[in-house]
Amino acid sequence: MIEDAAGQVLEAGLVGAGAALQGQLLAGVHQARLRSLHRLAAATTRVVSGIRASRSDDASFSLPTLSADLLEVLSVAHAVVSGKGDPGEWRGTARTVYAPVGGLRLAGLGMEAVTSSAGYAGVVVWLTDAEGRLWSVSDVKPGGAERVVSSAAGPVAVGETGLSHRELARAGLIMASATANPDGRLGAGSGVRAVRAAGVAWTEPQLLGRFGGLNNRTAVPNGARVPQLLSLTVCGSERDALLAVDDAGEGVRLVAPAGNARPVHRDNLRLLADRPGLRMLAMARPRPDDGSVAPAGFLGLPGTLELIAVGGGDLRLPAALNGHADLGFDRLSPRFLRPSGPPPPFPQAEAVSDPLLAFRRRLDRVVSGGRRTLSVPGVPQEVRSEAARLRSEQLATAATLLETLLEAAQPAERDAFGRRAGADGGELSRAWLTAGTYQRALLSAPF
Repeated sequence: MIEDAAGQVLEAGLVGAGAALQGQLLAGVHQARLRSLHRLAAATTRVVSGIRASRSDDASFSLPTLSADLLEVLSVAHAVVSGKGDPGEWRGTARTVYAPVGGLRLAGLGMEAVTSSAGYAGVVVWLTDAEGRLWSVSDVKPGGAERVVSSAAGPVAVGETGLSHRELARAGLIMASATANPDGRLGAGSGVRAVRAAGVAWTEPQLLGRFGGLNNRTAVPNGARVPQLLSLTVCGSERDALLAVDDAGEGVRLVAPAGNARPVHRDNLRLLADRPGLRMLAMARPRPDDGSVAPAGFLGLPGTLELIAVGGGDLRLPAALNGHADLGFDRLSPRFLRPSGPPPPFPQAEAVSDPLLAFRRRLDRVVSGGRRTLSVPGVPQEVRSEAARLRSEQLATAATLLETLLEAAQPAERDAFGRRAGADGGELSRAWLTAGTYQRALLSAPF
């Protein structure tokens, strides 16, 4: 049911994805949950949310994100129908499993705000243990951005410490019988015991040695998207990004976390960017890929990280902040920032164009406008020209897939009742799925 409904989205586009088609998708979500197909149900729910955001002119709507979610739906549905792949992978999990991890002595690193287009909001506090592994305590529940402030001031559910999340970000925690999921999120079960301990400032020896270059990797659980601890120097700004380099001269663009609309975070980022030469310790993590641009590694450009907190270096923060500022909550002042030297040069990459840009846009346009975006007069010739350019860039597979998508979108012969003759109606969705899978594999490959 879900695979057919997702195919109809590609046939009709967002304009034709009205209440009836959304109802089919939601009915499919119900059936998927009954069959324990949790990954498929979650992806389909995101597609419906994206369709509704588009049709209501919601400012948070992202066409590349919707395309990625639709690709996830079709990929998982194909795996379910064909039976290929690891069943445990395409089934997903209904609820995360918390396993005992024993006793822990943790130090707070910082806190970030979370706001989701799916209607969730709250905060996540990051902590580290003696071995350098990162752990987290979160309070993210249904609600809007207004929930962030109350969540930050709210009590930590782990143990009976009496700490708020804001206090935990600068305090320590001693835990007995601790539990955690594979991503390092700490459980709050009744058997967990926790007491408050003294915090550790970023500049103290226990933590200072953890901050390194961009190639430094903090111990991460199962490759989860967790923060990196970096030692950086500010070079300047570029549009909405802060430009910085590590001690080896490797560059990075630092931006506000995706979905975080808190003005204080953006104000702090601008203030830091206005202090070239400022040395600082930073907590930042990779930005989630929404498909709107090709990964920096694919284009040979400096990467982009979401900046969460700063401290140390040339920052002179009040003692109450205990060595670091959470950029989504603590407002920086110019008097806190005292650059000690000239700004280093930011590595200048040669001008480079994205060879897959036209390919990706064609896939997104099918999601937005349906089959007709490839079948109106004049478009086939444009697509063939784009395929020729892909071949000139040594992307022959992309060119072939684009031509196959174009062919699948062309009007078919109709019978006396107006039905498509000699076809099962799934050619377009299969061609789009194949092209999307190729794009995802190519852009996620290590470079």
